[in-house]
Amino acid sequence: MQVTETLSEGLRRSYAVCVPASDIESRAKARLADLGKTLRLPGFRPGKVPPNLVRQRYGSSVMAEVLQEAVNGVADQVIAERQLRPAGRPRVSLDGEPPVTVGAPADLNIKVEMELLPEIVLPDLASIQLTRLRAEPSDEVVAATLENIVTQNRELEDIEEVRPAVAGDVLVVDFTGFIDGVAFQGGAATDAPVEVGGGGFIPGFTEQLEGLSPGEQRTIEVTFPAVYQAPELAGKAASFEISAKKLQRFVRPALDDALAQKLGLESFEKLREAVVGQMQNEYDQLSRLRIKRDLLDALAKTADFPSPENLLEAEFAAIWQRVDADRRE
Repeated sequence: MQVTETLSEGLRRSYAVCVPASDIESRAKARLADLGKTLRLPGFRPGKVPPNLVRQRYGSSVMAEVLQEAVNGVADQVIAERQLRPAGRPRVSLDGEPPVTVGAPADLNIKVEMELLPEIVLPDLASIQLTRLRAEPSDEVVAATLENIVTQNRELEDIEEVRPAVAGDVLVVDFTGFIDGVAFQGGAATDAPVEVGGGGFIPGFTEQLEGLSPGEQRTIEVTFPAVYQAPELAGKAASFEISAKKLQRFVRPALDDALAQKLGLESFEKLREAVVGQMQNEYDQLSRLRIKRDLLDALAKTADFPSPENLLEAEFAAIWQRVDADRRE
């Protein structure tokens, strides 16, 4: 195998590799000889098939395998012989016309392209000074978190009094939505609990339920946001026919041992300890990310080396994919 370096520019390298026809032929002969030792053909004893017949029947497929193996293995040979450190998998391609698999073999010309990892001289790490930040959750933040737990574990109870719904009540309703007088897919529900004046619906939907009593009907008009999860509904005006069925209220659980046990903990004290522990872990994680960022910034100022373009492109693509996914959510 003859290797000629055709490009040496920064971290980029390119090599022209020639696998001689004689080498390809010797590999094919060896493969055919091994095949002939076990080949069974009618009229011949096992392993006694004439070599010319073996080549006639299997020469083309064996040559194709030999050529493919030569192409696949050439990059590894170049890397090993020249003790290279590639940044990613080298690009291997045929240089010129593809070789034939029948008749006498020709030289196999292959192009190998790669980028190398740079030589990095480590800076004096002892000269880098970093500050690890430490924070603890305050009583106010812990109390707010416990309040959120109470809110998440509210339960609903029926309001026996027949009266109009006010903000904060939960009205159980059936509704059907229409656009241009036609009901649209996903715009209907039965026995849906809706917090009057609450969130989670199209802007203006829950606010228009105020004053509606169980047993009454009402038609409300809303407009879907310009940016909406269902693009076919974005920005469109819609009307909803509402039938109120039942009035309910949220009942807040007490912040006590019973709530803690409902959440799988022994007592309120254990619940509070769990909240503090989780928040402390989050603070510590933020601290680790901050000091890691500071360390990377310090290293970037003291260490200077070129970066392989293919690694930069791959990193950019990964970051952009995450940004695009976050934007779609």
